[in-house]
Amino acid sequence: MGTSKAKKITVVNFFNIFPFNHGGKLAVIGLYKSLSAWFDINIINFDYYDIYYDVISINKHLKVFSLAKPKEFITLENDFYKETGVINDDSIPAYRYYSSMDDVINTVREISKDSEIVITDHPYTYKLIKKACCGKILWYRELNVEYDYRNAIYNGFKNQNELAEEVFQIEKECCEGVSAVFTISQSDADRIQTLYNIPKSKIINISVGYDYKNVEFILPSEKINTDDEYKLSVLFLSSAAPMAIKAVEEIIKIAEDLPFVKFNILGSVGNGFINLTLPKNVLVTGMIDDERKVEYLKTSDAALNLIEGGSGVNIKVLEYFAYGLPVISTEFGVRGLNINNGGEFLLTSSQSVISDIISFNEKNLNYRDKLALNAYSYLKREYDWKNAAEKIVKYIRDGNLFEFNENPDIQLDEINMIKCKSLNTSIECGKNVYIWGTGAHGIMCLDALIKIGANVIGFVDNNKSKWGKNIKGYDIFSTDYFFENGIDAIIVVAVVFFEDILKQIAGKGISANDVFICHNGDLTPYYYDDRKIREIIDEVVGI
Repeated sequence: MGTSKAKKITVVNFFNIFPFNHGGKLAVIGLYKSLSAWFDINIINFDYYDIYYDVISINKHLKVFSLAKPKEFITLENDFYKETGVINDDSIPAYRYYSSMDDVINTVREISKDSEIVITDHPYTYKLIKKACCGKILWYRELNVEYDYRNAIYNGFKNQNELAEEVFQIEKECCEGVSAVFTISQSDADRIQTLYNIPKSKIINISVGYDYKNVEFILPSEKINTDDEYKLSVLFLSSAAPMAIKAVEEIIKIAEDLPFVKFNILGSVGNGFINLTLPKNVLVTGMIDDERKVEYLKTSDAALNLIEGGSGVNIKVLEYFAYGLPVISTEFGVRGLNINNGGEFLLTSSQSVISDIISFNEKNLNYRDKLALNAYSYLKREYDWKNAAEKIVKYIRDGNLFEFNENPDIQLDEINMIKCKSLNTSIECGKNVYIWGTGAHGIMCLDALIKIGANVIGFVDNNKSKWGKNIKGYDIFSTDYFFENGIDAIIVVAVVFFEDILKQIAGKGISANDVFICHNGDLTPYYYDDRKIREIIDEVVGI
């Protein structure tokens, strides 16, 4: 007897979900990886370049299709930035323009043609799926109450009210137009219902999750102190959201009053602080690779979360729980989580944080262990991604939307780690290496190159104000210096808009074979198509 094919679901994101390295991206891959136990899942996302494999298989039933943003869209996106002052936030442009671009519509239609359901993660691709996926069941999966979240982000911009109102109308249209809204917390469900007057029966709280099964839980009493100079090592990990940046500013303010505490600030939230003069006991890394992040999670004594704004659930708190870190947090920092002060976390505020950290330092290891174990038990009980997926499965079955069966013998992690070997080969030849770009990607690239034994000479940057300075002891050179002294070296371009740098390199006598791309701070990711990247380099730089 033949096995019937799995039913299909297509998910559309307006942003690039690679690499899976922070809360929003983990929330995307976490749910759909679990849901692939029942359905074939196609995830569509957008990036600036066509540098990915056409189809990226996470497992047999979960595939990612990464689409290059049309050049027309990038022009309109840049016009939006100039008009508003907003930077690197293409949410509103995605809503405005994708639904009128035939190539995008046709591609989404083709990928989703056999799908029973099409989901917009965030409301900004609703108008696109409405046009491209006629006759399909359309859902909205909420990751933040976007009106509240963007209103906070746009605070201070000259046209804040107009931008916030546009997001309000976008999310309202989406909530009204889809047949179901899936939220990540009950508080978000209540807020959406009130804000947009949506029937409660249409809103389903599926919550969120964390992939704790692939993480090593370590009790506080078992953690190894790697810095004898300080009694306490405290971690804050975040992307560069405005609310997180304010939290970093608070940490810097209190650091001098807590000289026995080492504050480690990880992630892109620290990018704007790296070159500032900071208290001795504050370390800011900027973006780092997963291996280094895990080391900090394993060795820190506690996590500090001074967030006072935003929406949704802070996935980072769940990550702290998974690694056994006691969490000291504001009430808002643990929003959406049904946890108790003194039970699963310790409550603090900007007024009491200094005394709260002193008090925590005085607690014995048994107390810290109990706090960590309570939080870990709560995580396993309430925030397994399978729980969220099963709520969607139940919704489909209860509503008799269509018949389906569980996928047999599914392995949820089957990624084929394809490595780009050409860079390693060149490094083995002993060539000098320069990194073009001193931002977050450049710093991550430096860490990755050092790890594989590259002979890194330093950085190159177009910004004159950076010349003569250094990052982690590596000098920043002018472009003229590089073109005079580095034409026989390897140059790794570590910026988002790398094509502009390739054009600058072209015609300078540098072999295309010595030019490499480190996109998103990654050297050897499984999802890049090295052939496509080489074609871009060869076309722009020349053989």
